[in-house]
Amino acid sequence: MSKRPKPSGAQGRKKRREEEEKRKKDRDALLKYLNPVPANPGPPVADISISAPPSDSASSTSLPSTSAMFL
Repeated sequence: MSKRPKPSGAQGRKKRREEEEKRKKDRDALLKYLNPVPANPGPPVADISISAPPSDSASSTSLPSTSAMFL
């Protein structure tokens, strides 16, 4: 007798379910590796943005001075 190329209904469903669970587990492990979550996160880092002080003249389009950038 020749061997069946496809397992019977219950065996096929079981094998498919096990393969799907393995794929899900592998996918989760890969995502965890690529996007690690630190175990002990430090204090949040403040977003520091440098902006020019408001000017009184609207026609002035000059850039802020370098001294204002290091405040």
